Amino acid sequence: MTQLLLSKDLQKYMKKHEHVFLKVHSVFKDAMNIIDDKGNLVTLVSPNKDIAPMSAQVSLGSIPNQHLESGELVEIDGDTLLFPRLNIKLNFKDHEIWNPDYQKRKTDLSMNQLESRVMALKDLIETHGQLEGIVELIKYLDFSVPGIVSTSVKQDLNQYADFIEERVLKVLNLVYEGNYELLKEFIPRFVGFGPGLTPSTDDFLLGLIISHIYERRKRGELMKDIYSQISKVVESTEEKTTKVSVEMLKHGVRGKVSESYRLAVQAMFYDVKASFSKTCIRVLQNGSTSGSDYLFGVYCYAQLRLKWYREGGI
Repeated sequence: MTQLLLSKDLQKYMKKHEHVFLKVHSVFKDAMNIIDDKGNLVTLVSPNKDIAPMSAQVSLGSIPNQHLESGELVEIDGDTLLFPRLNIKLNFKDHEIWNPDYQKRKTDLSMNQLESRVMALKDLIETHGQLEGIVELIKYLDFSVPGIVSTSVKQDLNQYADFIEERVLKVLNLVYEGNYELLKEFIPRFVGFGPGLTPSTDDFLLGLIISHIYERRKRGELMKDIYSQISKVVESTEEKTTKVSVEMLKHGVRGKVSESYRLAVQAMFYDVKASFSKTCIRVLQNGSTSGSDYLFGVYCYAQLRLKWYREGGI
């Protein structure tokens, strides 16, 4: 029997919010979001779905979705969530606790090893990823021109990639320059583009953020210093994208992502035992384009790291 997981931050939240009522925000086949009066989201997912910050794996089959309504009350009662109207209880007492925080690995990759991983990731994305969205740009991004990220001569792009191309280049060049003040000003024009609860540009941005955190921590920078640098970048996204995406990015600037996303970025910058290709393919299977968009962001940040190294930077 598969051990169900409860994220450590959700366990802590429930202990602090005894008998607080939340409301159902959105319901899907394999997931449900509930929200408190301060806008904090809690996500319940089926056992076959990835555990993530502020989430728990539960048997959603025990909840008759057709009877759930937006705004349905949910009460926290110890280690249990109660759906009073439906007389349903979800108990987390026997769940295994999963820690969503940043996790360092022992052995760093050399620049030559990182370059090999970057090329392998590009091949995996192009072979197994969803290229009908912004990820098609991976074929044309050029990191070789000194001092700038550009695009090479390209064929007709799909409408998503064509629309967002210049903004992707703007974001990448601001990250390359380390200009986080201008990046903060520009991000509201970047997020929220694409379909779904976590639009494509937001998943891409998450990939950049998590890679930035892991790569900077790898070189010894303190988490509080990294956080102070990048947290302001996502402060202005509140009105520009979905609630689910805003919460995802807020967790992201603290180094918190789902388990498969974390394993993938660790495999990008550290020497890990797990198969790199299997780890990445698992992410690429996430959502419609979410996993592909996320790994596109990871790929771009790794390319920037190599570019800094080649051009005598950090």
